[in-house]
Amino acid sequence: QVSVKVGDLPRAEKRFTTALGRRPDFAPAHIGLAQLKLQQGLLAEARRQAGQVAEADRERASYHALMAQLDLAEGKLDEAAQNIERATSAGASRAEVVLLQGELALQQGNYKLAVQALGEARKAAPKDTELLVKLGQAMRRAGQYDDAYDTLHDALGLDKKHPIALFELGELALADKEFSLAIKRHKEALTQAKARGMPASLQARAFSSLGLAYLKRRDTGRAITHLQDAMDLDPQAGEPLLRMGMTYDALDRPNRALPFYRKAIELEPRLLDAYLLGGQAAAKSGDSATASTLLQAYLERAPEGSKGRRTASQLLGRLQ
Repeated sequence: QVSVKVGDLPRAEKRFTTALGRRPDFAPAHIGLAQLKLQQGLLAEARRQAGQVAEADRERASYHALMAQLDLAEGKLDEAAQNIERATSAGASRAEVVLLQGELALQQGNYKLAVQALGEARKAAPKDTELLVKLGQAMRRAGQYDDAYDTLHDALGLDKKHPIALFELGELALADKEFSLAIKRHKEALTQAKARGMPASLQARAFSSLGLAYLKRRDTGRAITHLQDAMDLDPQAGEPLLRMGMTYDALDRPNRALPFYRKAIELEPRLLDAYLLGGQAAAKSGDSATASTLLQAYLERAPEGSKGRRTASQLLGRLQ
């Protein structure tokens, strides 16, 4: 499976297909091909390929680990946890188990635990590019920006064109308000994601971040263009819609902004900013009922003592 690890997906697919031509029941090739489809974001195809594994081979640790990876990719966190337990019982290596546990913690939003687990996995596989990228992601989300920067550059030392590493470095640049660097990194990530046939959802995230970087530079025209690209690539993503609303707010067009905030909430109710910004846009538009509904929903979800809560409470008080 070396071709998969170095990002040469076409060569890897050819090798797995050749192996299956010789032995149609060869479980490692079915599992490897399913992992390849998973890397490409072809989740349905990956599931179908996994279904080709013979019943007698489904107690393999590698099969349970694959199913955990698929569950994680589909956001099925409870099922992922169960398959991680099965992989552990079937004899998966400690490194593989803590890697999966780290990915699960990352998706659960437990970033400190994710850093701990992925850091342990790194000790066993210090040259695993994908592991380094995931660790860098967890560090960034845990607010460990310097460590994330170093770890992602370690990943690029092994694969200088890794799309997700480039994307994560772009996100770090955004956090540091280095908008020109963020634009450069996200453009590089897009180029490499397209070259490697990576999922449209990754490309959409890069376009979304490009839109935000241009918005921060007050270039609303380019922001709108890239955010529309993101929405076209991933119509089920809420983040580009949220940022499109922010862009129209920056243009002082709350009537145009509000529908984007409402759609973002519909697709991803976890996007707290959409409730607050949507409430503010509705208030500016003279729609007090919608403003009150969105602001109340924000207050039900926002952390106690946050600046946003104070803003929402004050505006809600003026509307009532």
